[in-house]
Amino acid sequence: MSSVLDYYWGLADLSSEKRLISAKQLISALSTFQKEFELKKVTPESKEKPAAPVEARTED
Repeated sequence: MSSVLDYYWGLADLSSEKRLISAKQLISALSTFQKEFELKKVTPESKEKPAAPVEARTED
């Protein structure tokens, strides 16, 4: 599927079997995306400084 939003169509299906399959696929996809995000965040290649929180920013 092209995006996470596509899984939501299956959740709206009248068939309970299709809803269960879509729910499992959605959870699996979200879990995979989260793991990939966490790996990117931890890798030494990402040496960019994260943006300062809005509260910490000062106006020049």
